[in-house]
Amino acid sequence: MSKVKIGWGRREISLDEPMSLPGQVHMRISEKVLDPMYVTALCVDGGEGQDKVVFMSCDMLSPMSLEPVCDRVAAIHPEFPKDCILPNGTHAHTG
Repeated sequence: MSKVKIGWGRREISLDEPMSLPGQVHMRISEKVLDPMYVTALCVDGGEGQDKVVFMSCDMLSPMSLEPVCDRVAAIHPEFPKDCILPNGTHAHTG
C-alpha cells in the first residue's frame, strides 16, 4: 500500500509596478500595493499508481488568467497531468 503525500505552499504574486485595474468604467492605474496578493496550492498524491491533484487558489483581478498558470505548472512538471490541476481565482476590482 502506497503512502499518501500531502504538501502545500504559498507565494506572493503582487506586482510592484503600476498596472491597469479593470472593473470600473474608467481607466485606473495602481499606485502601490496595499494588500499583497498570493497563490496558494495544496497537493495530494495518492502514491505509486494512484491519483494526484493540486488545488490552487490565486488572488487575481480576473479568473480568466488561470489557464496560463496551469500551462506553466504543466511545463515545469510535465509528469503531472494538467487536468489534475484545479485552479480557483478570487476576484478583486481593486487588485
